[in-house]
Amino acid sequence: MSLRINTNVAALNAYNNLAANQNAQASSFERLSSGLRINKAADDAAGLSISQGLTSQINGLTQAVSNAQDGINVAQIADGALGTTQNILQRMRTLVVQAGNTGTQDASSLKAINGEIQKLNSQLDNIASQTKFGATNLLDGSFNKNFQVGANGGDTIALNLAGAATTAHAVGGTYAAPTGTQTTGTYTGGVDLTALAIAGGVTTTNAGTGVASTVYTVPTTYDSTQSSADLAKIDQAISDISSARSGIGATQNQLNYTVTNLQTAITNVTASRSNLTDADLASEVTKMTQSQILTQAATSVLAQANSAPQAILKLLQ
Repeated sequence: MSLRINTNVAALNAYNNLAANQNAQASSFERLSSGLRINKAADDAAGLSISQGLTSQINGLTQAVSNAQDGINVAQIADGALGTTQNILQRMRTLVVQAGNTGTQDASSLKAINGEIQKLNSQLDNIASQTKFGATNLLDGSFNKNFQVGANGGDTIALNLAGAATTAHAVGGTYAAPTGTQTTGTYTGGVDLTALAIAGGVTTTNAGTGVASTVYTVPTTYDSTQSSADLAKIDQAISDISSARSGIGATQNQLNYTVTNLQTAITNVTASRSNLTDADLASEVTKMTQSQILTQAATSVLAQANSAPQAILKLLQ
């Protein structure tokens, strides 16, 4: 074995091991303090790329849950309003049946029935104009939109409320109001706006075209033919609203199942990301302890290696 002064190979080897142990110890400190296995790209380049993709998916799924819940809220608002609409139509039907009892109804009672039905028609219009989610009208017949219920494009569920319009015109069909100023008009039936317009002079607007009001007079009787026509229109309106509510209920159930599925997916994808990015603290503590011991040992060995060349002084004495 030769003795050298300029190059202390043993000290260099000890220093390299000390540096490696200190880097390992620093890495353990970083992971233990952050709780993450990947703190920078150099820790695991491939794992970082995969984890970022999973993070995007988790964020998208989380927002999709919120979107689906908004869709459920929209469906519930629409269904609640349509339930009220059906109650109004049921009351209308009862009044029509009452008006059709010509054996006991006179002009005065028919006028009272007509007044209530016109008020109910007005409320149908109010429901149609006031039922909204934010600023979006739900029951004017124009709502047909998609809810984004997935992390990727095309993951949508449609809610079509085109058949759920609740205006008096929509549920009762077109009312053929007389044109021009008349002293006598023929009652045409229908529950739209001026349904059961039986008493004296009334002012009406043709709901189908929105033309100017026309004053006219109608008969003061209400026979079985007119009653049958009105009942048929009301029954059809009730049936249409029931169909619309069935569609809304089906979509609402679909959205509820979607929320459940999304929440399960979020849990599983989050677990997968955790396997890639989260530090195993038990393992990291073990590695840190090992690195601390090796660092201390390397420091001691480096001190011994640095003192080895002093043996050469003995040769010079």
